[in-house]
Amino acid sequence: NHEPLPADVLLIAGFEPDPSAPRGACHVETKQLDGETNLKGKSVPSVLTNFMGVTYEAQLAAWQKISGMIECEVPNPSTNKFVGTLQIEGGDTVPLGIGNVMLRGSSLRNAEYMLGLVLNTGNDTKVMQGARKPPVKQSTMDKAINKMMTVIVAILLVLCLLSAGLSVQWENSNYRSHWYLGFSRSELSNFGLQALYFLTLLASFVSVTLYVSMNVCKFVSAWYMTQSIHTYDQVEDQRAKVRTATLTDELGVISHIFSDKTGTLTQNVMQFRKCSILGVSYGRGITEIGLARLLRMGEPIPADAHDIEQGGGTSAGTNKLVNFSDPAILNTLKGGSGANEILTRCSRDFFLYLALCHTVVTEQFNGEKRLSASSPDESALVEAAKFCGFEFLDRHQEKVRIFDKYRNKELHYDVLDVLEFTSGRRRMSVIVLDPETGLITLICKGADSVMLKLLAAGQDATSKPTEEHMISHSNDGLRTLVITTKELDCNDYKKWSQEYRLAIQSTEELEKKARDEPNEIDRLCDLIEVDLKLLGSTAIEDKLQVGVPACIADLGRAGISLWVLTGDKEETAINIAYACQLLDQTTHIEIVNAKSHTSKDKIHDLLKAGALQYADDFRKAEITGKALPKRALVIDGDALEMVLKVDNNGESVGCQLAFLQYTQYCSAVVACRCAPSQKAQLVSLVKLNVHKATTLAIGDGANDVAMIQAAHVGVGISGQEGMQAANSADFAISQFRFLSELLLVQGRNNYRRMATLICYVFYKNIMMVLTVF
Repeated sequence: NHEPLPADVLLIAGFEPDPSAPRGACHVETKQLDGETNLKGKSVPSVLTNFMGVTYEAQLAAWQKISGMIECEVPNPSTNKFVGTLQIEGGDTVPLGIGNVMLRGSSLRNAEYMLGLVLNTGNDTKVMQGARKPPVKQSTMDKAINKMMTVIVAILLVLCLLSAGLSVQWENSNYRSHWYLGFSRSELSNFGLQALYFLTLLASFVSVTLYVSMNVCKFVSAWYMTQSIHTYDQVEDQRAKVRTATLTDELGVISHIFSDKTGTLTQNVMQFRKCSILGVSYGRGITEIGLARLLRMGEPIPADAHDIEQGGGTSAGTNKLVNFSDPAILNTLKGGSGANEILTRCSRDFFLYLALCHTVVTEQFNGEKRLSASSPDESALVEAAKFCGFEFLDRHQEKVRIFDKYRNKELHYDVLDVLEFTSGRRRMSVIVLDPETGLITLICKGADSVMLKLLAAGQDATSKPTEEHMISHSNDGLRTLVITTKELDCNDYKKWSQEYRLAIQSTEELEKKARDEPNEIDRLCDLIEVDLKLLGSTAIEDKLQVGVPACIADLGRAGISLWVLTGDKEETAINIAYACQLLDQTTHIEIVNAKSHTSKDKIHDLLKAGALQYADDFRKAEITGKALPKRALVIDGDALEMVLKVDNNGESVGCQLAFLQYTQYCSAVVACRCAPSQKAQLVSLVKLNVHKATTLAIGDGANDVAMIQAAHVGVGISGQEGMQAANSADFAISQFRFLSELLLVQGRNNYRRMATLICYVFYKNIMMVLTVF
């Protein structure tokens, strides 16, 4: 348990906590593979579960008696699929999938031990097959030096040829009177020899030591950066790390910063704060971001704003994931005389479904039960369900146990299917069977931008107040999710399930899904996730990191343009931008979204007109000397898709030029509902098309790696989402606030040192050579 895997192995047996019901199951952590911190389930092939025994000795003895053959795919880099077959002598052929294989780099969890058969080792393992050399990055100064050296070499050759020509001419004029010098009579050979003489004499004109001196200077600068107390995080006991020392001076000339929000600007420690059920809002108190918004807009401060951190109360106790207080919801859940029976039933279903609709697994560590989730949001929602009376006990393969406090009984559910969350779907669903009633229920949660479109008709009485509550929660800087449900007919589900299982077993469909192409799996998910019944919404707080507003203010005063790329909804993104001082009351904000600008032409006309107007204002300001107000652009993912659109030949058919022209006059850009692929596209767009732009991308998750590697300089934050971003970046820090020290102090000093060194070396060599010449 907790040991990393050294090779790709097929599970053949493992620790059985219940010998009477062997299940051959465990979990693995894949943080080192994909940056995800959630645990993934693995199991022994069914043909081996009952054959291998339940004790370590019995399993080893049984394995000695087995003979058969394993046929598997050739080594490849795909870590989310595996194709193979297991043929036991005298038995049937059993298909093998990724759920039966543990990959190199993953760690075993929730089992004392597992036995495995090695499939691939060394360079044949999937993690090594997928290893790619990081892009080679050069600093702006290195590129300039390379060009200068070309010019220097050209000047040296001219000097050598000129000197050789003059020398030959002088020799031809004076070889009789200076016969004792032994001049050669062959002008051609004499010219070549003289050119070599002068090349040797003037060779120091091209500094051999320049590159060595630069590398030594950068190495020393990198060492000082790692030792700086100003970038040391005492809480995490982490120092700044320099992974690409050749870019230490590039930090001093950054013009554009592209930043993720969750885990980068915020702590990525989620707390359940508020919710809305059947159009009734629950949860008291106000967030720090909400308070800043009220002060900014001059609105009255509510009476319960005195205790921002405790959500207006302390009823959540010591639970760090729940900061919720409202006696009304607790009274509603208890029911009884005077309570609305329909609201009580829906409220209980709401929190029961929060305890069911997730991929969280429990883990025993030092005798303590812990939750392992794919995201902090899921942990917060499961803890909120527990706080409100529905405790998630554990999950064993397809079996889930929930404790219902109000009925004082343990509930058992069979998880039939999990329709996983993707950045394209922006929702996840589980289909569960209640063995007591035989009811099959679909539970779906996701972003309001997609969920509200999937609701059944005739729910305006619930949907309209819920939307108003979500807007209010977003104004407080809270992350919102919509919770829906749907009862499925048994026959309809069986028919759908057969098609779905064929699709997820098809290698072709899996490959299409991996390439984000239209596929049968997504079509079937969309087919069943319709006509949903709205239960309500949740609101989760992700607090800003310490020092973020001051850091962004400093970067803004330095003239650096900051782009925040987030998957949050528009209202949340704007209010967080205000809270961290990216925007202020003097900022003129232009909002572009797919609702207000439904076509590419409308977006193009707006951006083009705005760019022309700003250019005219800029020229007038230069004449009058009057300062211009700050400008910012807020754009959503759907509008970005129209802006960045390309045809099948890779040619732009969007309005990228107008977008770039407009953003050149913006001090800040906020992209909301932004997909990971769009982040990398935006970085590349600015990097390749804006003159003299030097880009820096900073993020903390595996979905930020593409953005980090696309920028001139990549900075990773070692946070809650693993070390994938930090390991793929050129520099790694633990807090966003250290970025100002990294750029404005260390980066600037490194650039000045390097510039001084280069000027001195060139000056020394040129003066020495010209004196000899």
